[in-house]
Amino acid sequence: MAKFKVFLCGFILLSLVLGDVFAQGGFVEEEELMLFYEMPIVTSAARREQQLGDITNPMTVISREEIERSGATQLGDLFYRVPGVQTERCDGQNYAVSIRGNPRVFTDDILVLVDNVVSFNPVANATAWGALPVALDDIERVEIIRGPGGILYSSNAVSGVINIITKSAKTEENYVKMRSGTNSYAMGSLGMGLKPFESKDFYARLSYQYDESDGFGRGSTGSGTSSRDNLDRHKVSLNLEYDLNEDISIKTTMKQDHHETWKFGMSSAPTLKRVNESNHFALTYNQTISEDYNFDVLFAIFNQNMSMLATSDVDVNSFNLRSQHNYTWGDHLFSFGAEWAYTKENVAANIMTNQHQTQTISSWFAQDEYRPNDQWILTAGTRFDNNSTVPNKNYLLSPRISAIYKPFENHTFRGSFSRVYKTPTAAER
Repeated sequence: MAKFKVFLCGFILLSLVLGDVFAQGGFVEEEELMLFYEMPIVTSAARREQQLGDITNPMTVISREEIERSGATQLGDLFYRVPGVQTERCDGQNYAVSIRGNPRVFTDDILVLVDNVVSFNPVANATAWGALPVALDDIERVEIIRGPGGILYSSNAVSGVINIITKSAKTEENYVKMRSGTNSYAMGSLGMGLKPFESKDFYARLSYQYDESDGFGRGSTGSGTSSRDNLDRHKVSLNLEYDLNEDISIKTTMKQDHHETWKFGMSSAPTLKRVNESNHFALTYNQTISEDYNFDVLFAIFNQNMSMLATSDVDVNSFNLRSQHNYTWGDHLFSFGAEWAYTKENVAANIMTNQHQTQTISSWFAQDEYRPNDQWILTAGTRFDNNSTVPNKNYLLSPRISAIYKPFENHTFRGSFSRVYKTPTAAER
């Protein structure tokens, strides 16, 4: 124990000394220090724009440039190099992803969002990574929070939050891309940005991706197909944005994923044809009242039809309504709001006896961010959830306290305490 204390004190002292040297320009040229100044702007931590250095949780941002250089062919490939994220490829199409834990196919403690909309299957409280309605070439960035997701997110943000942000309707980039590789992999995608009316601030962006693969070959079937997990997938997305004026904007996103996989057994015919379809719709209203006050309202629908033990034996419909308000008063930034979520699940009898289940979550949240000076950022808040699937609990309390200390420009110390909960899966209820 004494050796550990000596090591800890030495590490802190070395950090302070090196920070002072760097701040005075020692060892590092000014041009190289510019790498530290260009902090990415992120939105996942507080559901508003922040610099990465002001986030109390450890966060990694996978940029568009990094996605291009990674050579990834599927979404799960992006997580291999993220610190604290464990990723395994289970077969030709499926991934197991976990934050600070052993990777599991059914990861029920990570909240996954696509453009700030919760996208997971509540039957298993897990995310089907291959079924997310987002094309790889249409991703602008991926923001990964390690640790509890804070008070602004609903349940299941226990070990972290992964927010996949696609290109906005205002992105003018047009592209046509094709790829091919091993296991008979082939992919084609296109994307285009439009401004149909020059006289109006109305923007549209359309993207499409098709990919197919034979998966991991495990010997030949009698039908001549040397694959165990074929894939045939289509993804389409439409983003719309209309700016009524400088202070008011309306955004709409519509996304769909449709893919089919075949699981081959010992016979010549496939043992199961899995047809999976995900549909995503979101409508967001943003308004800035003044320099000190702004708010947004989000309405979202997420539908997922999956094949687990038979074709199309799980159907899930989720509805979400949320509003968040941000108000600045002196050195304080208050964020508060409410959220309502309703989910209906229809499950075949061969999976569970309780075939029809519903879930309703009503939430209220408030958070205060206080900046007494340039070195300190103090945050405190709480969230109240009324979850219909948690018995004998009228309200679930999720408090959070955190602090950031910046003794030097390139050194940041973070600390936080929080309490979160996980919604029971359909099988656990």
